[in-house]
Amino acid sequence: MPGERVRIRVDSRTVEGAYTVIESIVQPMIGPPIHRHIGDEIFHVLEGCLTFQCDANKFEAPAGSIVTVPAGMPHGWFNFGPAPARMIATFIPGGLEEMFLGLSQVAPENILAYAARHNIDVLGPPIGAAAS
Repeated sequence: MPGERVRIRVDSRTVEGAYTVIESIVQPMIGPPIHRHIGDEIFHVLEGCLTFQCDANKFEAPAGSIVTVPAGMPHGWFNFGPAPARMIATFIPGGLEEMFLGLSQVAPENILAYAARHNIDVLGPPIGAAAS
């Protein structure tokens, strides 16, 4: 997404597809749309504070927080803070790095189809859509 930088820390091909680890730096007023996918996710907020929505639960996750999202649960996060936030996300099983690798090449009007090809259902706008 514009305003988010990601770095692949563990490529799933190096661990027989078991998991993927990605580091994200999320700029202020940025977050993905509410979505769900087939794998579990574990988020570790390292710096800043992110607002998460997991199903109907919305909560703050300051630095040091760990948020787990089971497969299939609608979720998203947003950085309402004044500074960038940094987090590590672990995806189980692995393979989602393929989606991140090609995302910057996708035209905005093709994002939903691109996400669907990677088993991601986009369910709604980002948590902060009304604020941005």
